[in-house]
Amino acid sequence: MKSNFVINLKKFLLTNVIKYFRYVNWYETDQSVHKLNIKKIRKNNLKLLIFNSKKKVSKSSMEMHGYFKRYKEKLKRFNKKNYFLVLTNKSKKKAELLCCLWVNYHPKNKHYIQELDVYVNLKNQYLIYDGETPGHLRGNGYFTFLMQMARYKFKNKKVISYVLSTHPVANEVNKKAGSRFVRKMYGYWNKNIFKIKCRVKRIL
Repeated sequence: MKSNFVINLKKFLLTNVIKYFRYVNWYETDQSVHKLNIKKIRKNNLKLLIFNSKKKVSKSSMEMHGYFKRYKEKLKRFNKKNYFLVLTNKSKKKAELLCCLWVNYHPKNKHYIQELDVYVNLKNQYLIYDGETPGHLRGNGYFTFLMQMARYKFKNKKVISYVLSTHPVANEVNKKAGSRFVRKMYGYWNKNIFKIKCRVKRIL
């Protein structure tokens, strides 16, 4: 039998090698499209909530399905100018989290893309990332609604997002929400391009 050390080493090497050669699709808001399907949103009694602090989260009576119990470390994002957007329902007595996402809006933040192990600079851009829908609520189109509402909420800003190329559903959601594909971003090539630029600057 293989030791745990060998198994863990293989997992570590495989994970880190994949990071360098897989890529994400990069999207930007199509500034010519700002239509929001209000009729569908009203019909489904949907509502957008925006949290910008731990205090607001703790005061909320909404059923979050244990989101922050599972991801306690994500509360630290509020210290770095991040919004937590939640799509919820208006019809029930107690509102519940139907799906959620994060928006990094710090004008000088470096955003870490874990999937590629690279940092990207945000230049007055609003970056949508880390979306999630509770398992028992998937397949209802909630995340598409949330993306549309987020895009509409920040319609005067340049809204960007990224999705792993291996997630066809998430890529389709971005397109339906009015985002246009801009380019592919590879972890390996981005890191090496950065190193080349640094070397050129030193030479000059």
